[in-house]
Amino acid sequence: MKALLLLMAVITLNLQAQDNTTSLRGTVVDGKSREPVPYASVYIKGKSVGTATNEEGKFVFHVNSGFLNDTLIVSVIGYSHFKSLVRHMAVKENNIEL
Repeated sequence: MKALLLLMAVITLNLQAQDNTTSLRGTVVDGKSREPVPYASVYIKGKSVGTATNEEGKFVFHVNSGFLNDTLIVSVIGYSHFKSLVRHMAVKENNIEL
């Protein structure tokens, strides 16, 4: 019985945690050639969370909804950084030009 209660508590906490995330997705491209930019860093300024674009310049990044007022940065050597508030990038597909 105790195991069942513990399992129910874990499932409830997991469901609550899933409701507290925001998805950021997009494609990073070269502003002139429109070619994808692979392996660009995508991260929240001042936080230890981030990801990188794949070979096609695409990324999907799930962040805590508490970061909505923080700054998303996309950077790669040889390009200027891209900066935007997380809330402006949330839920939609973004095309980011560097």
